[in-house]
Amino acid sequence: MNNPPLSEQTAQQLIARIAIPPRPQILTEIFSALQSDAPDLRALSRLVASDVALSAAVLKTVNSPFYGLRRKVESIDQAVGVLGLDNIATLVTGFMVRNTLATPKLERFWDSSARIALLSAAIAKQLKNLSPNLAYLFGLFRDCGIPLMAARFPDYLETLRAANAEFQRPFTAVEEERHQTSHAIVGSLLAKNWGLPEPICEAIAHHHELDCFASESLSTTALNLIATALIAEQIDYRAMRLTENYEWEKLGNAALEFLLLSEEEYNALCDDLIALLDPSNADT
Repeated sequence: MNNPPLSEQTAQQLIARIAIPPRPQILTEIFSALQSDAPDLRALSRLVASDVALSAAVLKTVNSPFYGLRRKVESIDQAVGVLGLDNIATLVTGFMVRNTLATPKLERFWDSSARIALLSAAIAKQLKNLSPNLAYLFGLFRDCGIPLMAARFPDYLETLRAANAEFQRPFTAVEEERHQTSHAIVGSLLAKNWGLPEPICEAIAHHHELDCFASESLSTTALNLIATALIAEQIDYRAMRLTENYEWEKLGNAALEFLLLSEEEYNALCDDLIALLDPSNADT
């Protein structure tokens, strides 16, 4: 069953309890520029370039195989010129969420989130069911409540292991039993606080619900985000040769049915994107 929306009072109590960080200033400036009829692209390029780690991360992503650029981009000015402000804003947002919520115990989590975000964007581009930028942002923010939960609850990593091993009930049921909230709820609050589009906030809140694809209350965009990221996660599991993905076992068939993908189409998509993620992992 879909969780009811949080009341304002409950949301504020959770924000205080979990210590949800505010949106970084650089994102406030970029989002403000996006709403302008004539954004100052040079000023924003200088803003991004002033942070060495941020500009390096943006350039690394821009020059990755996912963008397929013929020439290497060597500056933020070039990146903005080639990709446009919307794409740069998406990449900066991704870097900021990782930087803001960074914890040494979850490096592999962030690496996986980055791959899933890129794969989600690539899937959206192929299926034409979503804006690739929206799919990318959801891939990054989908599980952003996990590091916040880990920072708040000393035993959360034990909860995470138990939830990952749960093959029948929703992942979030384990969290709610132990902590009276879940990373899905906490993550949706972070996304709202950072001013992300409503379908992303909606999809984060509901992406572990076993009946989400049968819901009449969730938007089509939110369901497309959930389905696309599920496929991206499963492709990542296959590419990294990880153990069984119980979330795919619970929701994969419903996701494929929602997207009207046959088994053959799904397998072809997997092969294409595994090769894109890392050519050495492609089937021979």
